[in-house]
Amino acid sequence: MRCVATKRLKERLSHYLRLVQAGARFLVTVRGRPIAELRPLKAPRARTEQGRAWAEAAVQGLVTLPRGRGFSRFRPIRLRGRAKVSDAVLEDRRCSSTSTRARS
Repeated sequence: MRCVATKRLKERLSHYLRLVQAGARFLVTVRGRPIAELRPLKAPRARTEQGRAWAEAAVQGLVTLPRGRGFSRFRPIRLRGRAKVSDAVLEDRRCSSTSTRARS
């Protein structure tokens, strides 16, 4: 179980709550003395170990946990006519690399 100081917890409360939702547990301290335990109310569903692994990786700074519902509200980009998104991206990259070279 990881420790978190109250000052740090206040500064990044949303971050720590997301980690707790994923199954992480924290020991809250005041001046190095433990005063509370921060943990999920219910045990996470079937992915308990996986959720804890992701939360641990996030605590170590290796990954950033998603906010919200991920891609559930994702709407694909639609271009007018017969244009393709991939062509638009490639064109944008060509323009960006040309302007970068001109600055050098």
